[in-house]
Amino acid sequence: MSFWVYILKCADDSYYTGHTDDLERRIPQHYAGLIRGCYTLSRRPLSLVYAQDFDSREEALGAEQQIERWSRGKKQALAALDFDRLKMLAMNRLSRASIHGSTGSPRTGCGAPLESGSAGSPETIGGATSECSSTGSTRTNSSALEGSGSTSSPRTVAVVLEGGLANQRSTAIQANATSDYVWMHHALALADHAEREEGEIPVGALVVNADGELVGEGWNRNIGEHDPTAHAEIVAMRQAGKRLGNHRLIGCTLYVTLEPCAMCAMAMVHARITRVVFAAHDPKTGAAGSVFDLLNDPRHNHHIEVQGGVLAEEAGAKLRNYFRRKRMKSAKA
Repeated sequence: MSFWVYILKCADDSYYTGHTDDLERRIPQHYAGLIRGCYTLSRRPLSLVYAQDFDSREEALGAEQQIERWSRGKKQALAALDFDRLKMLAMNRLSRASIHGSTGSPRTGCGAPLESGSAGSPETIGGATSECSSTGSTRTNSSALEGSGSTSSPRTVAVVLEGGLANQRSTAIQANATSDYVWMHHALALADHAEREEGEIPVGALVVNADGELVGEGWNRNIGEHDPTAHAEIVAMRQAGKRLGNHRLIGCTLYVTLEPCAMCAMAMVHARITRVVFAAHDPKTGAAGSVFDLLNDPRHNHHIEVQGGVLAEEAGAKLRNYFRRKRMKSAKA
């Protein structure tokens, strides 16, 4: 089992750090405002800018506590994987505030902030502290790295500041490479809202810009608004256009729980959407390859990258159960 530490960027440009053993479900809960009393509740929309996995909950908690003590600048550097800047900020802090002996002597401590380490000692994220031996070589004393035999464990984000070089192996989820599964879980939460709160067909959609920020979201509203065009994708794109102040959604990715129909597919082409990720295929009216292939028709002057089948079973089950309940209700009537 993996234990994750993650950083969310909030609408007010502040940062929230948390830990979880189920990242794919936890992040959509933040997005949907389902975590009562959470700092992020009144600061949406949110975007996931960093995540790192650990082998134990204790290590993840230690990393969370460490990062929470960091300055805004250090969190920004970590989110961008700018380890040179992270090193510089740690050294600047040390040069201004350190009164603890020689800057060349290593100081260690599980969960201690990076700036508490020496300017010459290696540093790692999440309490995975390395220290310099008398010869200047590094050795790892972090349980996060034990058993790997080196500091290049793919499950650890480690920055070894030796000789001015940073050596990292990262499982970080950056803003422009946010997990499709995380965003699709968010879309599925919107689909749940459509059925539970509004009695609509459970289809949810959202738009993420090139910086990994959520700029629009929606769910089916055909029934409630008496609008045949109010599909989840259309609602999400309208919201994104208003937020961005542009009818072109260049660089954006659209996530939707059901393969787009012809109407929605052509709207995406007109909007210049860059990428579409959908969950369940639609063998009757799907226009992203199942029945039509409008997103990549060679006659169009814009073509869209398509990824289908992400969480398809979960999305398909929601739709099947919805229509099954509708049929049962009609039969009883």
